[in-house]
Amino acid sequence: MHEVTDRFRAAIKESRTIVAKAHLYRQHEMIAMDIPILSGNVVDDASALLRKRMDLELAPTDEILDLLPANHPDDGGLWPTGNELHIYTGIDFEDGTPAEYIHNGVFRVNRPKVEDTGDGLKITVSGFDRGRTVQRAKFLTPYNIRAGVNYMTAVRDLLFSRMPWLTEDDIDFMETEYTTPVLNFTSDDDPWAVAVMMVASVGAQLYWDHHGRAVTRPEPNTEVDPPVFDYAEGEEAIITSISRDLDDDASYNGVIVSAESTSNSSPIRAEVWDTDPSSPTYYDPRNPAQSVYGANPLFIQSELVTTYGQALAMAQAQLRKELGIVEHIDFTSVVNPLHESNDVISLKRERIHVDNVYILESFRASLGDEGSMSGTTRKRRILTDV
Repeated sequence: MHEVTDRFRAAIKESRTIVAKAHLYRQHEMIAMDIPILSGNVVDDASALLRKRMDLELAPTDEILDLLPANHPDDGGLWPTGNELHIYTGIDFEDGTPAEYIHNGVFRVNRPKVEDTGDGLKITVSGFDRGRTVQRAKFLTPYNIRAGVNYMTAVRDLLFSRMPWLTEDDIDFMETEYTTPVLNFTSDDDPWAVAVMMVASVGAQLYWDHHGRAVTRPEPNTEVDPPVFDYAEGEEAIITSISRDLDDDASYNGVIVSAESTSNSSPIRAEVWDTDPSSPTYYDPRNPAQSVYGANPLFIQSELVTTYGQALAMAQAQLRKELGIVEHIDFTSVVNPLHESNDVISLKRERIHVDNVYILESFRASLGDEGSMSGTTRKRRILTDV
């Protein structure tokens, strides 16, 4: 979640005016600033390979039209040739003080469109986060990683090989002790999917944050991580609708990771289970008769795992994502620009028995003062007293 002033955070739950703007960059060089955004939305989905995407309608001014000339301009303009829009959302406090803005993501321009309706002009632009830039920078020759390279170093080097203009300020990686086996990738491989897969193999997630930085973080855990925002009932409630859906179709109470590669002298296997006796999906292989739910594991085979410790970390991280009866909470609310997907939030709506901590798996937030936000939470463990 974004760090903002107390005034900004308080204004989310009050009557306020949302404003949005964009800066246009070619790599790290600004081309245009304070581009007015009339409307649009930003989608952030932790379950998608490309997490963030945007669709905007820009003000049809002469300055914006000049960014879309008939022929490709020297600086690229809004042509879909690699330039990026940095999106900002803010609050206009309407008291004469400047609006307070926060960064809402960095998006590679994908599809600009100009329409002449006869009555006027309409300019729309769509785009994706920097994962798409990495994805499109295919391996022209075999890309090889030697054995024994720290995974964070290997992923960093891969990103720099696809986007040589990145700087160290564009990277924010956690530390890990795990190292790679011999890895070989070809033009058939998706470079961004490869990077995400390598980070997942050490029990973490890789994504581009709202500042456009490549970030690695542990998977969120609702049993440990405190909520960053409280969607409460009462006078300060900003949720306008909410639904609760229970489903056991994709519920797993165990994860088994198996790893075989030329770097391993023998096969590696790690398994973790929901061994909490208070959980309705409890299963302990040492005491199977005490489980009503039974064993329902997710199997993962990986050539990226080289040690039992790494396999265990991968299994534990995946279990945090899979554990429990599937409970999805879908809600709509007034726009809250503070979020990123995988934020831990609290939700309360007593009459449908929603009162717990959840992971915000995805959301769509409108830009500008019109519209709303819709969100979907990831499943959580259902305790027996709920």
